[in-house]
Parts: sequence; C-alpha cells; structure tokens
Amino acid sequence: MSIFGPAMKNNFYNIFLLLLFFSVNAFAQDSIVTDSNAIKYPKGYFIWPTDGPVGCAGNFGELRNNHFHGGLDVKTGGVEWRNVYAAADGYVSRIDLSPYGYGRTLFITHPNGFTTVYAHLNKMSPRIDSLLRQRQHNVQWNDADYRFAPDSILVKKGEMVAFSGNTGASEHPHIHFEIRKGDIQCNPLLFGLPVVDKIPPEIYGIRVYPLSDSSSVNNQISAQYFHTVKIQGKYHLYTEKDSTVHPHPIEVYGPIGFGVSTIDRLSGYANQCGVYIISLAIDSHEVYRHEMDHIAFSNTRYINTHTDYSYRANYHRWIHKSYLDQNNQLGIYDNVENEGRIILSDTNLHTITYTVYDAYLNKTTLNFKVRQGKKIERTAPAICKDPLVCHNQDFQYTDSTFTIDIKPYTFYNSTNFKHTKREKIGRCLSDIHQVLGEGTPIQRKVILYFTVDSSLFPMKEKLTIAKVNNNGIPSKHFTTEFRNNTVKAEVKYLGAYCLSIDTLKPFVSLVNIKNNGSIAALTQLKFTIEDWGTGLYKYDVYFDDNWEIAFLEPKSKTLTVDIPKYLTEGPHTVKVVVSDGNKNTQEVKLTIIK
Repeated sequence: MSIFGPAMKNNFYNIFLLLLFFSVNAFAQDSIVTDSNAIKYPKGYFIWPTDGPVGCAGNFGELRNNHFHGGLDVKTGGVEWRNVYAAADGYVSRIDLSPYGYGRTLFITHPNGFTTVYAHLNKMSPRIDSLLRQRQHNVQWNDADYRFAPDSILVKKGEMVAFSGNTGASEHPHIHFEIRKGDIQCNPLLFGLPVVDKIPPEIYGIRVYPLSDSSSVNNQISAQYFHTVKIQGKYHLYTEKDSTVHPHPIEVYGPIGFGVSTIDRLSGYANQCGVYIISLAIDSHEVYRHEMDHIAFSNTRYINTHTDYSYRANYHRWIHKSYLDQNNQLGIYDNVENEGRIILSDTNLHTITYTVYDAYLNKTTLNFKVRQGKKIERTAPAICKDPLVCHNQDFQYTDSTFTIDIKPYTFYNSTNFKHTKREKIGRCLSDIHQVLGEGTPIQRKVILYFTVDSSLFPMKEKLTIAKVNNNGIPSKHFTTEFRNNTVKAEVKYLGAYCLSIDTLKPFVSLVNIKNNGSIAALTQLKFTIEDWGTGLYKYDVYFDDNWEIAFLEPKSKTLTVDIPKYLTEGPHTVKVVVSDGNKNTQEVKLTIIK
C-alpha cells in the first residue's frame, strides 16, 4: 500500500536535501543494475542505532532457515523500549507494520543511496507515530505496508526515530538493523560500525561428498562427515569413535566436493554468528572462495543450495558447501574452479586447506590430507522410471484430478520426479498426493491444481488446498483461485497435499475485560484471536462504530487496542471483527463501562 504525506515546507534546506536524494539515488540505482559488485562501503557515515553497550546477537550472512541473515541483531540489554536512532540524515521512506517476519519496521533512505532498516520495533517516535496513525485511520488497516514521499518525514543523524521491541518473528528483545542499496542487503560490519571482534572463526567439521555414480569417500558411496579437534591452537580432523586425531588421509575416487561447518563469535559475546570468507585450496591452489559482502534480498532463499539442506534437516548442523549446484544464482562466489568439483588424477598425497575469515579478517585454518583411492565395484543401479525434471525447464505432471506445474529454476539440480497418492481421510476432499518430500528444497513456488467435483461447486469460495501432515490431517490451508472447475494455489514446499475446505470462523475471546465490565483501571483492551485454517487476514476493533488501531502479537495470539481518550462516562459498545484468508468472519460485541 503506497500512501503519500502532506506537502513539504518550502525551505532551502529541504529543497537542497531532496535534490541531493534524487541525484544520488538515480546514479546509485544505475550502478546497482549494471554491477552490484561496484558497491562502496563508506566508513564512518552511519552511527550505531541505539545507546548502551555495543553488542550483536547475530551478524550479516549468518545461516538461517530459508535465508541468510541480512543484517545485525543489535542487543538491547534484554529489554524493550530502548531508543532507536537514525543512523544518518535521511527521510522515512517506508513503515511496514506486519505482525510477522520483521515485525514493525522503519526504513530510512539516505542521500548516499543507502537505506537503513530498523526491525522488530514496538513503536515509532511520537512525531513519526502521529503521522503514521493518521495514515492508518485513513485506510483502516492495521498491518499495512506504508510508503512515504521524500518530503514527508525528514530525519537527522542521531534523531530518536523509534522504540525497540520484540515484534514479528523475533525471539528476544533486539533491533534488527540492515543497510541496503536498492534490493541488495549489505554487510553492516563493512561500514566501520563500532563492533569489536578479535576472535577468529571456529571450524566444527567438514563433509566430503561423492558427486557421481562412480565416486566414493573412504570406500563409501555416501557423503562422510569428519569432526575437528583444536590442539595447541590448530584444528585437526579426528575420528568420532575414539575422539583421537584422524591419522590417515581421506581416500576419494571420482568427482568429489567438500563442505565445512563453521561459525564466528564477536568479542565479549557467546552468540554464534556467520563467517565472512570461506576459501578452499588444494596444494595451496585456491579452487573455491565466497565472500559475504552483500546479497540481493530476492536471492536469499538460495541458501538452500549454498548449504547442505538435507544434512541440516536430519542432523541440525549447518554445512557451507564448497561446490555449486546447477541452479545456484548467488553472487557471493569470487573464485570457483570447475564448479568446486575436485577430481584427483594421481595417487599422490594432497593437502586440502580450508581458510575461514570473519569481517575483521581474523582467520582460522584447517589442513588435512586426501589421496585417490580405488574405484568401488558396485552393481548397476536399477533403471529409474521416474520422469526427470530439468532444473532449467518447465515441467507439468497430471494424475487424475491433480496437476502440478513446475517453472524453470525451481529445483537446484535436475531431479527425478516422484509422485504417490493415497485415499482421502478426514477433512480431505480428494486423494492425498505426495510430491517428492519435504527434504527436497525448492527456490520458486510450484502451482498445484485440483479438479473439483460439481457437488462441491456451492462451496467453491471455501475450498482450499491443504498440506497434509504425517497423520493424514490437513495442517496448513492455502487459499485458492477457482476457475473452469479447477482450484489452484501456489506453495513453496513440496510434500503431501489434498483438496480441502475451510469454513471455520476465527476464534476470538476476551482477555482482560468482561461484557458489561468497567474499564476504570484499564488503558488497553486485550483479546485472544486465532485461526486454524487459512490464517488471519484482517482484524478490526471499533468503539461505538469508530475504527481504532489494534496491534496483533502472533506469538501470544493477543490483539491489543488502546482505549480511546474521547470516550465519555457511561456504557460504550466495542466490536471486534476478525476475518481469515477464506473470508470466514467472526464478530464479537461487548459493552464496557467508563
């Protein structure tokens, strides 16, 4: 939703600043389009966004589920409502009030073309909040994403612009702080912020991958993990069985790849953070290198090909792969030979070296030996009858009333397509169709179609496509588009799906007030709201038919609204209206006494 503010005051400073914005942003945007590697990181331009001790609970490039962490998790001493300051002069260009993800988020665009992002906030500063509330009342939508014109809200470097919080997907009070250039998230530690890090990264282990049908690692056709041990300041591989240093070289045959499990820590804090550079060399010749300078926001889901997705799912350990899959479009790789695949052409002993750096170039090194082993004789694999989905081509599969449409560059590698089905049970209105498994990551959404029996046409607006859990129960519903006797939905995970229905209204209950209760001791009303189908879509609270701003905290399922000061003494009507994604609506009315 894009909403613009009142006209700017006509003064010299504002005009000069606006001209500077337009000229710099025009140039910066062109440079981003042509060469994102040309980004420069001005040191000293930005200040730390809060007061108190400088500390981070997370850093740029840290590995997270389905994304790289795009900024710094700034510590706030474990408390909320700390002052948040503008990191430089600029203007408020966007405020996103989503209850999920980033939570309440403030965007400030600066004359040098960068935008700073402040997320998981509780509230904006009084000046900004006053303008924001006007917008909210105009559109009567609680979690809108507001855009502002450059002349709407100008801020100065160091000005208090918000209060820190714990909103959205945050698990503890902090400020998520980013520096962006257009769509690109930049590493804030490259801008000279006062974060101290004198601790080198840690290496937990490596994983070695056979990358062809003839490849092997220590006479095994599956990937092998090797732990590390640190002795007198140096890392060595060791055997997990007896925790002694691994005395023998790793024997490999055929094309192989390597991966490393590594983290960093910042001085004075125990939090596990991400590393900056990983380099892989064989006999001192670098064959792989990546650097976490910046990453396009739209590419962050490629973490699922950069890392070992299935190993993470099964063993809860992150691995940076040092070889590239077919569909890996990350721009972080600087020097990768042969896509990171290594083939030994002799039986000599070779030294593999992993060198890992943090953003302050503290480094850690791991050396280990490999040599070519013998080819394993194995029986010919059974002929696979499953169709092949080429990673860069369209693919469509139909079975009876079910169709899946897969666009190019959805899979990270060309993949054999597997589909099974079983009979419907419970709230399933169709057979349950299993498409590959949740252990197969995808980059893009796939489109699912179900043909609808004519007996269900009267309920077509309530039909959903549902993800089915291991017990055969629809656990997550997706809203659908009905057309030509077919419903469709886009989903971003593979697994089991069926045609289902969502006619259940959201749940609403009173928390701190009863019907005909007094509000003499209250400043806010709280309600529990929840939906078990397509999810909450809109929630509104009215006092005597006047819409008021409400805030949803999904972690506690609590909807909070301030009691308006305009209420006079006596009874008043409060109405709570909650709708889900399928337009099922619950309405609760009560009387309060002031």
